[in-house]
Amino acid sequence: MKWVAVSIVPVLGLWGLAAFLFPTLPERIPVHFNLEGMPDRFDDRSSFWILPAVATMVSLVLLGANWLVGYTSGRHPRIVNVPDKEAFLTLSPEARLAVMRPVRLFLVLMNAVVLAVLAWSMVDMQRVATGQADSIFPYSFLAILFMALIGVPWLIFSTSQRIANAQKEGPGSTGTRRGTP
Repeated sequence: MKWVAVSIVPVLGLWGLAAFLFPTLPERIPVHFNLEGMPDRFDDRSSFWILPAVATMVSLVLLGANWLVGYTSGRHPRIVNVPDKEAFLTLSPEARLAVMRPVRLFLVLMNAVVLAVLAWSMVDMQRVATGQADSIFPYSFLAILFMALIGVPWLIFSTSQRIANAQKEGPGSTGTRRGTP
């Protein structure tokens, strides 16, 4: 349940930000920007609501993935793709859930990064639309790519270490000995 609150509260905040910014928008707003951050396509201001709608969809997908990781790790571990799967399958359901905790945390953090980038984009879009800026910061979406490129290898390593530690500790262990990522 805590994953739901951590995922939904920022989405509601993004909708609040959109509601706050929307009245300041002119009738036509920039909706697409080139690689230099300059607007190259405009549309009716109602299209501004696309960003919070996309944020909601992304959050629901990541929340569903988070739930799925927890559900399958505990109840259907054979369909979970992890390093050293045979060792993972020998762990107790509680230990498997503990091993997968970093994956679930990563999904929550990825959601936060996506929402932050979309919030930044909304503010930038509003600033360009109202003439407060000429362009947006064009590289904000690299934060999502950076998170994936750093996070996924770390998750593979961390999960492998947690499985090995849980096996060493024996039945009922969680693989979360002190000093383990």
